Amino acid sequence: MTTTFGGRSARTYRFHRAKLADPVRKLTIPSRRSAPDTTLSTVSGVQDECKQSTTARPQLNRREAVLATGGILAASACQPSCSLATQQQGLSKGSEDLTQSLEARVQEFTLSNGLHFIVLERSIAPIVSCHTYADVGAFDEVDGQTGIAHLLEHMAFKGSPRIGTKDYAKEAPILEALDEVFYSMKEAEASGRVALAQKLNDQMQKLEEQAAAFSIPNEFGATLSQAGAAGLNATTSHDATRYFMAMPANKLELWFALEAERFRAPVFRELYSEKRVVFEERRMRVDDSPMGRFQESFAAQAMTNNYRRPVIGYPADLALLGRTEVQSFFNEHYSPQRLSIAVVGDVHVDVVSHCLLAE
Repeated sequence: MTTTFGGRSARTYRFHRAKLADPVRKLTIPSRRSAPDTTLSTVSGVQDECKQSTTARPQLNRREAVLATGGILAASACQPSCSLATQQQGLSKGSEDLTQSLEARVQEFTLSNGLHFIVLERSIAPIVSCHTYADVGAFDEVDGQTGIAHLLEHMAFKGSPRIGTKDYAKEAPILEALDEVFYSMKEAEASGRVALAQKLNDQMQKLEEQAAAFSIPNEFGATLSQAGAAGLNATTSHDATRYFMAMPANKLELWFALEAERFRAPVFRELYSEKRVVFEERRMRVDDSPMGRFQESFAAQAMTNNYRRPVIGYPADLALLGRTEVQSFFNEHYSPQRLSIAVVGDVHVDVVSHCLLAE
């Protein structure tokens, strides 16, 4: 076959199509002891047969080839196979075996304070995945405080008296002053004293700048990231709040220390600036989204319980939330009895116990 590529200055290349042997016929590879003339005659005979077979075989056009292929597929589909009941029985048996194998490898224990642990050793790679499950969500919110569970999820990354601050002794009084000004501003707004509310708002901005001088933004997450953590995040639903990440297995003790710190003595610093982040999140997911507005309206009309309210909260409720409400919600719903921690990966249950004893 001759093919020309390009234009006037193109070159002409010749390609020789190889002659295909009949697929039914198998060539016997001669051994080293075979005579050369026998080998050549055998190959030549096969080639002659291939020529005759190719000449005798009818040629199919594209339409006939497609129809023929469809007939082959239809015929293969009609071949007898195992019954559906047999297939389902096999799948069920495999699922049961997998479940039993998994349950045999999972180890659980509960501390004296009620904190529950689930450990599964999977030594495929030297990493661990940690998941803290809090049995609290938007359903547990009271009227007038919608969105507080989701806001608390954000605040859980702000640190403690030892994490996220340069000098907590100096930072704490500023945070308390911020709270006093915030609640005074809300009272002024409710009573219609606009001038006073604006003055208090200006005062809040100055206090926020003073507090920012002592805070270390995102020190909690940065510490874990520097140790190799990935996927550090959290989610809130109506029924639960989840905190999760993955990191090298030899850094597990660091994660235990930081996780214990943020749930043992959290400091909800940067609360009022973080509320602006939540407002922006609501605008993106609900206010500026036709589907978001529809879902919120539909739930409000269809539900009669707390599921009717959006997880992110109503703007009017979010505007009134301060550190006092967030701290009260945390004290009520984040007890050890409502927390469960799952650790999966290259870790043994004894290592988990050792990390807990270290804490």
